[in-house]
Amino acid sequence: GNLVMATAGKGIDFSATSDGTGTASSEVLDEYEEGSFDVNYKTGSAGSNTLSAAVYTSTGGVYTKIGNMVHFAIRIKTSSHTAVGGQIVIEGLPFTQANGTIVSGAYTTLGAMLGATPAYLHIDGTEVRFQTQANANFGSGAGGVNFNEQFHCAGTYTAA
Repeated sequence: GNLVMATAGKGIDFSATSDGTGTASSEVLDEYEEGSFDVNYKTGSAGSNTLSAAVYTSTGGVYTKIGNMVHFAIRIKTSSHTAVGGQIVIEGLPFTQANGTIVSGAYTTLGAMLGATPAYLHIDGTEVRFQTQANANFGSGAGGVNFNEQFHCAGTYTAA
């Protein structure tokens, strides 16, 4: 059968193999989890959100959490929607991102939805936010953006 920890917060202790040059804050592996989650573009009124009246197809996310590190992959596509002009935001990440951490980020793996428009992504709380290369909000009304095309992204972030 499986090895089960009888006490919450306990795990496999690797301190006997401490050999890194960094400052270790923990050498106990206390969590491993795999799962799936639902995602959508943030909806609401113009200026503050991405879409309204969206119908989704081929949409979802998967994750693996090891300790406090979360790796995720998202696929999202609509079959119909109304763009309302706010920053493009995908919401629904499975864990809240730890504020002020160095190891956080997302990267585009397939962006047919964006066409030839350059953008980068960052994690904020449980959302993936789109930014321009000039570090401004990337809006849903930007030329060439087609939410009826698939968008795939994957990334890693530190959970709170």
